[in-house]
Amino acid sequence: DGFRVEGDVPAVLAGASQLDGSTAMATLLCAAPQADGLRDRVREVLDGFADLGVLGGATLVQGLVLCRVLASDGDALRPAVRRLIAELRNLFWGRRVGLPRVWDC
Repeated sequence: DGFRVEGDVPAVLAGASQLDGSTAMATLLCAAPQADGLRDRVREVLDGFADLGVLGGATLVQGLVLCRVLASDGDALRPAVRRLIAELRNLFWGRRVGLPRVWDC
């Protein structure tokens, strides 16, 4: 992922085409044989995060699905990322496996 911020960082991050004022960001890369066919479904999942006040997007980069999730803070971001990972595991591998136990420490 080539995400990079230079110059007047606060002004850049406040721009709607960048982080739109968000202070928390997560990037997930998903590698699966059928990744290119699932990008649109991943986008639907991300669109469902509006109820959490979270923005998300997905694109294909060299056969990987790159997901970016933005929120006002880490407390808003964390449940969205957990939900996204659970959904991705179901979409890509057909299983609803729990998250790593260390995430609950």
